[in-house]
Amino acid sequence: MFACGAGGLMFGYHNSGPKVRLTTDRLVVRLVHDRDAYRLADYYAENREFLKPWEPVRDESHCYPSGWQARLGLINELQKQGSAYYFLLLDPDENEVRGVANFSNVLRGSFHACYLGYSLGEKWQGRG
Repeated sequence: MFACGAGGLMFGYHNSGPKVRLTTDRLVVRLVHDRDAYRLADYYAENREFLKPWEPVRDESHCYPSGWQARLGLINELQKQGSAYYFLLLDPDENEVRGVANFSNVLRGSFHACYLGYSLGEKWQGRG
């Protein structure tokens, strides 16, 4: 199941905030929102050592909900502007973050492009 925000376009050029959601039997992929601070802090705290070789150097606030509250405000603004999109990969009940993905530096016009970043938690590796 894939849902788009009201107002039309997949990533919401014309609405106040995009609403993107993909649901499968094993996973929910959706845009982050303000209520995800605790989930994101838990994900990064649990996977800190595992992700270290691939992630930029992170300060301690990356593992605390208060640090994520500030980041999520900025992320939501970028999503409204259409310049970046940050996704959570969640269990079907949306209780646990299994991974994250993002499109950043989104370019529009005759040439569409962006950077893709992603990570998958250690315990979810190798499960197809």
